[in-house]
Formats: sequence, C-alpha cells, structure tokens
Amino acid sequence: MVEPIIAAARTQEQAEYGMFEALGNIAFGAAFGAALHPTAGAVGDWLRAKRGQRHPWEFSSPTPDTLVLKDAHAQAIYEARFAADPGMDTARLTQEAHAAASLFDARARAWVCNLPICGSAQK
Repeated sequence: MVEPIIAAARTQEQAEYGMFEALGNIAFGAAFGAALHPTAGAVGDWLRAKRGQRHPWEFSSPTPDTLVLKDAHAQAIYEARFAADPGMDTARLTQEAHAAASLFDARARAWVCNLPICGSAQK
C-alpha cells in the first residue's frame, strides 16, 4: 500500500527507482509479512508452554450443552457443503465438518474467557 508513495518520493528525488526495485520491495514485504505472523505465534506458544500456562480455550471446559451445539454445527456444515457439492467424499466431508465445528467451539470458549464470568476459572 505504501509502495506508490515510495515510488513518488524516489521519482521526485530523481533517484534511479524502477519496476525492479518496486517489485523487490513488494516481494520482500510479502515474504516478511507471511513469516512474521507464524513466527510470532510459535514464539508465543513456546513461551506459554515454558511458563506452564494454559491456552485460553482450556479455561472453559466443554459442557454437555456446548457439545450438543458443536455437533449440530458440524451437521449444518456437512449439509451445506454436501448441498454445494453432492459428489464430495462423505467420509472426508464428515471429518472436515467436525474439525471446523471443533475449531469454532474452541474459539468460542476462548472468547468466553475474555468475559468477566470466566475470571474465576483462570489459573
């Protein structure tokens, strides 16, 4: 997003700045941005494990109600994807639907821990 500003400034300075330099900056920015997020996440996970801290979704355990909702969500995902592509492998579709519902459930339980009601469950 800032590359046009950089290019305009270099042109105004009458510096040699062509398409090769611009594309090099964009490629470096894309590679750096793609590596930064997973690297920071890995360092955070390593520090959390080293300190013995739990993940946010471990603060709030699943209840029978949340498990029923998770299964209903998996069924809804399955039905929607099967309706979109009836020729899809049903075994794989079932696995993907349950994985997506489990991820949503984990994120929802992590979100609940940001609410005041979860403060007593923290370590």
